[in-house]
Parts: sequence; C-alpha cells; structure tokens
Amino acid sequence: MNQGGGRLAGAQHNDVLTVEPQTDDERERLVEEIKRRGNAAFKVRSLPEAVMLYSRAIELHPKMIALWSNRSMAQAGMGKFKEAKEDAEECIKLDEGWAKGYYRKAQACSGLKVSLSFFVTQPTYSVKNGATEKFTK
Repeated sequence: MNQGGGRLAGAQHNDVLTVEPQTDDERERLVEEIKRRGNAAFKVRSLPEAVMLYSRAIELHPKMIALWSNRSMAQAGMGKFKEAKEDAEECIKLDEGWAKGYYRKAQACSGLKVSLSFFVTQPTYSVKNGATEKFTK
C-alpha cells in the first residue's frame, strides 16, 4: 500500500517494526509508540497499516488487551470479521471481565451474521429435595 511520497506503509515505520528492544523499559516504550502509530493510522482509516502496527505490538506484548481490541476493531473495519472475532476472543481470554472484549466480539459476530447466543443465559438445573429445578444463571 502506498502512502504519500510513494513510500510503502511499512517502510515509514521501519524504525519501530524492525528494532528488537533490549530491556523491559525499551519494550514498553516501543509498544506504546507502535500503539500510538496504530491508533493514528486507524484514525485516518489506514486500516491495513493499523493492523500491521498492532500485530507488531502484539508480538512484543501479547498480554496487552488493548492491542488485541484495537486490532479487532481495525480488522472489522476492513470486513475481516473472522479475524476480528478471533482477536476479540483473545481479549476475553486474557480478561473475562473486560467488557470491550465482548463488545468487539459482538461487532465481529454481527459482521459474520453469527448468532450472539454467547450473551444469552443458559438454563441450569439443580436437584432440590429429589426434584429437578430449572433456574437461569
């Protein structure tokens, strides 16, 4: 994908895409810079560029939920709903209490035209005094 000046999208980010941090502090600063650039690319709808940047940041910090969420959002914006759903599921796997992961998954499922049944409570049965009772979680 060409950007202004004829440079390839990735080439303008070689300074952050090809460097290997030597310390945890360097890694943290690098991930934050890549995330910042990914957010800027997303803001101007340069979605493949944003996905590329978020992907590199995920390589460096795979447990940062916001990176998975942001990449999910960019993937969905490109119509890559399967990939968006996978990234959203990684958010949920990393932190089941993080609501945005479920939101991203719902967006992806909507794009895939998949049932949102994962939000619907399932009946649970218990035995009380010899009788089976049905209740909802």
